[in-house]
Amino acid sequence: MKQLLFTDFQQNTSAKLYDWTGKTILIAEDTDCSFLYLKTILRHTNAQILWASSGQEAINLVRENKGIDVILMDINMPGINGFDATIAIHSIRKELPVIAQTAYVYDNEVEL
Repeated sequence: MKQLLFTDFQQNTSAKLYDWTGKTILIAEDTDCSFLYLKTILRHTNAQILWASSGQEAINLVRENKGIDVILMDINMPGINGFDATIAIHSIRKELPVIAQTAYVYDNEVEL
């Protein structure tokens, strides 16, 4: 276990596990550090990454860009939240996959 904690994952950058060349991922995330984290995770996939910092911006990008293949949607965003943005996006493109992701949980979702 100790070796795993100190493993340098940067050394294994030559092996590509996923090649998503030609795919576009929209990250709907209002915090810079969370967006950069997700972008870093996806950096070796060759996918084009778009960023929407609000629910409204995500809706607008879906209207403007028919090439979006999947959305990583933050739930807790100012203005239009991720739930409402997903409903609006599915009224534009019903088949577009939206994966909910968030760094926050509601009090009633915390289990001790």
